[in-house]
Amino acid sequence: MKEILDLSFSGPMVFPTALLLFVGLYWVVFLIGLIDLSFLDFDLDVDKDIGIEIDLDADVDVDVDVDSDVDADSQGGPGLGVNILRFLNLDAVPFMVFTSFFALFFWAGSLIVTHEVGGNLGIVLGLMVASAIGAALLTKLVTQPFKGFFRSLNDEEKPIQFRGRICVLELGVEGNRLGQADLMVDGKSILLNVLSETGDKVKRGTQCVIVDYVADRDAYTVHPFQTEGI
Repeated sequence: MKEILDLSFSGPMVFPTALLLFVGLYWVVFLIGLIDLSFLDFDLDVDKDIGIEIDLDADVDVDVDVDSDVDADSQGGPGLGVNILRFLNLDAVPFMVFTSFFALFFWAGSLIVTHEVGGNLGIVLGLMVASAIGAALLTKLVTQPFKGFFRSLNDEEKPIQFRGRICVLELGVEGNRLGQADLMVDGKSILLNVLSETGDKVKRGTQCVIVDYVADRDAYTVHPFQTEGI
């Protein structure tokens, strides 16, 4: 035990040991309830958010704003870094869960390397890099079964942005009269209370764009969606 402790705080082993101690501290603070699993998480969602703005001086002026956490140019797709993070399951698994497994595997691998190779610093550092890569791949395998679970949790917690989405009226609107619209989100049907943005009559079955939320009516204003000229 003393030999393990001595090795853990010697030379290049300081970094993997510090990482493991940080993870241990995180879980202590987590159990106390001061932080949650989203600590240090980042968003890898590169799907384009389409914001549709309605210009009432024309029929419908569709202004598309593409927001992405990474550059997605005309040649398409997220960058290499995002693809690597997705490969490692970090698009679904919380960062600190991934880091916890990684820190444990990295520390164990580095400890074995340091013990076997001894004082040859160059070789030790090279093998520790290999150990880090191996730990990342092993962590991917361990976290793979949990991707669906964490993704479902993230989907439940993520607020739905209704503005700019296309819906279909199930109950027509006119003036200040409330209607209802059906909106499909990720294959699920959501029924919303809606109002005509201009007060004009909009019949049942009309495709509309959701414009804004009216808090005092708990309803969304809608405008008929037309594709002419887009």
